[in-house]
Amino acid sequence: MLSNSSCHADVNANTGLQCSKDDYSATENGFQTNLNNLFSSLVNGALQNGFYKTTAGKNSNKVYGLIQCRGDISGNSCAGCTNNSITVALHDCPKSKEVWVWFRWCFLHYSTC
Repeated sequence: MLSNSSCHADVNANTGLQCSKDDYSATENGFQTNLNNLFSSLVNGALQNGFYKTTAGKNSNKVYGLIQCRGDISGNSCAGCTNNSITVALHDCPKSKEVWVWFRWCFLHYSTC
C-alpha cells in the first residue's frame, strides 16, 4: 500500500539572522570594498572543504569572516549556501559590522574583531 504522506527533501532554508547595531561607517567605501573581498574569498573557500575563515583589509576597516557548511553537502552546495547567506546579510543588515546568518546547510559570520 502506498502512503499519502509526502517526502520532505533536505532543502536549504534560512533559519536565523542576527545583526549588530547600525554603524553608518559600515557603508563607507573602504569597509564595503573589504567586505566584498571577504565574501569572494569565503565563496571560493567554501568550494574546497566546507569550512573557511579569512580576513580582508587593514587597520580599522579589517573584516574577519568564516563560513561553515554541513559535512554532508557538496562543495557547490556549500558555495551556493554561502552566496545565499551573503545576500541575506547584505539585504537585512546593510549597516552592521557584525553579522551572523544561519541556513540549514551553512553558517556565515563576519565582524571587525
